[in-house]
Amino acid sequence: MSFVMDWRVERGNLIFEIEACLTSKHPYYSAPKANEAGCWIQGKLEFESPTDIKGLKDKEDVPSTIDPDGSQDFGEIEELRAITAEQWLISGEFGEVLISDSILRIHLENTTAEQGAAGNPLPVE
Repeated sequence: MSFVMDWRVERGNLIFEIEACLTSKHPYYSAPKANEAGCWIQGKLEFESPTDIKGLKDKEDVPSTIDPDGSQDFGEIEELRAITAEQWLISGEFGEVLISDSILRIHLENTTAEQGAAGNPLPVE
């Protein structure tokens, strides 16, 4: 489960700021603290230099929720998958976005993973 906290286009890259809940199978998992419901980690999905982005809405047009800690989120990521060799689909309560000709880099706090669309997706579970 991952929540979208923000998104932006920066230096030609599309970036989704996320908060992900890791399962015990994930290499970066650690036992949750006493007051936490899971192992949550801050991160981002960075689509590098896409040639086309379709369906990306302005944040002002997307309903958001204020979490108990005061942070704002734009809902869960319901789907993240490769459509073709270099085309991605990401969708959720924030809408459906199609990203063309891009490599996806997944950054989880102090870690980085790279995924080209033709390879196996990197699970955030």
